[in-house]
Amino acid sequence: RIYRLNSDYISGEDELHSTKVMAPMGSAIVNEIPDVETAAIFRIWEITSLKIGDERFNVIDPHSTALWTYHKNMMFANPEIFDVFTMPLKQGNPKTVLTKPFTMLVTEKAALEYFQTSNPVGEVAKINDEFECEVVGILKDIPQTTQIYCDLMISYSTLEKIGKDTRSWDQFGTDYVYLLLNENADPSLTESKIPGILKYHIDPTEADKHSFSLQPLKDIYFSALYSGRSGELSPLGVIEDITPAALVALFVLLQAIANFINLSTARSADRMREVGVRKVFGAFRWHLIKQFIGETILMTSISIIISICMYEVFKLMVNDRLPRQMFDNFFSSPLIIVSTITLIIVVGITAGYYPAIHLARFKPLSILQGKCSMKSSKSWLRRILVVFQFSLAIVFLVCSITIYRQNRYIGSLDLGFDKENMLILSFEGEKRTSDCQLMKHEISKIDNVISTTMTNSPLGRRRDTWNRFYLSENRLDEDIYFPILFSGDYDFVSTFGLEIIQGRDFSREFPDDMGKSVIVNEKTAKILDTEHLIGHKLYTKNDELEIVGVVKDLHGTRLGWDYRSLSYIRMKPDVFETLVVKLAPENIGGTITAIEKSWKSVLPGQQFKYTFLDDEIYKNYNEHRANGYIFLAITLLSIAIACFGILGLVSYTTLQRTKEIGIRKVLGCNVSGILTLLSKEYIILIVISNIIAWPCAYLLMQNFLQEFPFKIAIGVGTFFMAGVSTLIIALSTTSVQSFKAAITNPVNSLRYE
Repeated sequence: RIYRLNSDYISGEDELHSTKVMAPMGSAIVNEIPDVETAAIFRIWEITSLKIGDERFNVIDPHSTALWTYHKNMMFANPEIFDVFTMPLKQGNPKTVLTKPFTMLVTEKAALEYFQTSNPVGEVAKINDEFECEVVGILKDIPQTTQIYCDLMISYSTLEKIGKDTRSWDQFGTDYVYLLLNENADPSLTESKIPGILKYHIDPTEADKHSFSLQPLKDIYFSALYSGRSGELSPLGVIEDITPAALVALFVLLQAIANFINLSTARSADRMREVGVRKVFGAFRWHLIKQFIGETILMTSISIIISICMYEVFKLMVNDRLPRQMFDNFFSSPLIIVSTITLIIVVGITAGYYPAIHLARFKPLSILQGKCSMKSSKSWLRRILVVFQFSLAIVFLVCSITIYRQNRYIGSLDLGFDKENMLILSFEGEKRTSDCQLMKHEISKIDNVISTTMTNSPLGRRRDTWNRFYLSENRLDEDIYFPILFSGDYDFVSTFGLEIIQGRDFSREFPDDMGKSVIVNEKTAKILDTEHLIGHKLYTKNDELEIVGVVKDLHGTRLGWDYRSLSYIRMKPDVFETLVVKLAPENIGGTITAIEKSWKSVLPGQQFKYTFLDDEIYKNYNEHRANGYIFLAITLLSIAIACFGILGLVSYTTLQRTKEIGIRKVLGCNVSGILTLLSKEYIILIVISNIIAWPCAYLLMQNFLQEFPFKIAIGVGTFFMAGVSTLIIALSTTSVQSFKAAITNPVNSLRYE
């Protein structure tokens, strides 16, 4: 019964689509539409700092642009949020805790992180250097998988007390509103009544430009990424990531099922006598089928129990290393339990049906007279299943090799700027720009500090600031471009070691450089198509900018984007919030200690935190590296399953051909001849597997590489390496059993049976 209220505003060429509405809308809907039981109304803010007592903490979000994780934030919420969502309180009354201004709740995790105590009730914290709030209750930890996540929950009435507007109908998209409808309410009918409310509060003509829609809570998560609406909360669901993972899991499971069918039918001769005796004693065919499928379901059930134990151990091992909770509690969801029971039945029937039919068809008279024989090495079904198994293994191997080569290639690219020994200091709060300037002045005096520069964000960081400019002062839509904007001071170009190929760097000798001049990259220079590039004008919405220099193209942002994308550097001191310090390679630890000492003397009470630029750049690609490791693990598992299957088949084939091998040895066949005899069929099957797998793997990797502006050519070598590797592994597997058979004394072989 929970629906999010979305808003749209269309006026001429202006189109705004948002997940938020004007502040008073939620309360008005509850008051004027009887179908609505209540509404959760809240506003999300980023936490930048907390001052508790005399100590001030800078709160840094390490995943500030990531869509797949939660972010450190605070929520201004009305008390009704507890009526709409299940947010259990560890301490406090949900009916009263958010009724007074300047009161807040903290989660159990935030209490330990910021207050260093499990019970901070009664303590006061200054938030973002703006206002103080008293802790009046403790929230049980909110799952990090939900979009309604917060570290601090502050009373909504606090907003008005700190000067923020909560009553204006003219401010579009400020608050999130989630409606709880009555039991029998019709959502479409409720939705149709909402525009009428707006006409009572703003001009009817202007109200007609607004429209609203109700989105069911269950539909938000997977639709958020491509919704086109501003204000979508994270984490966002990416079905494109889940589907391939599910398909890979399915293929590995199918590989195991194929293995089971192969080995069951190959070894069916062992159970022929049992089938004959049971049929003589009155068992019908369906009795036998039921028995054999039941055995398979029992085996699958045991496997499931083992896998659940493995899952729980794996979850404990990795949970603390992940940026958020990624693995659900198996026993907390009825859906997971029902799905697992269904999986047992489906896998049991799928894997057991053919072997059961195969065994149940034997005639008891032929079996008991010894006239029924099994030629396991000649079964067309087993050949198909072997090809299927190795085709999957080869596809996974090609994918693993390609992902590894692509990750290595990206890591080896020259970024076009200096990233070594670059210390990054981030500043928060209202005084962040002045604090940044002050620390630049102080740190520049320290020995072994080569240079410093202030910026909005250092080169190579995942965070991007997009801007726009026009080629002409007419500011026509067809002349608009969207470059990446890097804001830096006079030392930006020299600190990062950028190469100026035309014009000059920013200089204090030219007062207009402050805010009015720009340095563009090569690609931006090319689109201008002018002989007199230096002095050429670019136009933003409100400013006229002059080009004073051109730098070589660089990888200024994460390599998921094209490094030759349009970009320019501008001096905008009001956005400086990061200080980049170039350190000499000698005695880096001592230099950092000196910087920390200077920090504590200049900014007492503020936490000293730093990172290195090369570490941040490395972390940009952790996701791709993790995918590579996962795919490698799946590949090894897939190859292992295929090899276990082929080992079982060779073992049984060798057993069935014991007398034949003995006769061949007596007639003069050597060890290599026996090895060839037992292995040649599998060599042919693996060659066929390669022929099938290579086109599939090529198409998959071409699709994978499309998202990279810098990509390797897959090349024949990758497929050759995968094919040869698979062949060597398979032959190594078969040769163990084949060699054992080949060196057996033929006398013992001829005495067999």
